[in-house]
Amino acid sequence: MPLTGKPLILIVPIYIDDSLVASNTMPLYHWFIDQLTSDLEIMDTGLVSMYLGERITCDRTNYKLWISQKPLLIDLLQSWNMLNCTSCHVPLS
Repeated sequence: MPLTGKPLILIVPIYIDDSLVASNTMPLYHWFIDQLTSDLEIMDTGLVSMYLGERITCDRTNYKLWISQKPLLIDLLQSWNMLNCTSCHVPLS
């Protein structure tokens, strides 16, 4: 992995058997995946769009990241048959 002098960042959130790998350089990402695959079976599904019921949207050119729980909340409302319930403004009165 080439060292350019800038800080290397690697973020790895793990929940049971689901995980993400976020890095500020592709060589660091590939090095980390290579290290893991020597001991574990890993499936690389490409760029993330959903993780643990949360939608993740990335604008790489402007360095922006959006995380939304809307899909998870809609699923919960459907499972409790409350999709058409009356909403309330936040903060609650």
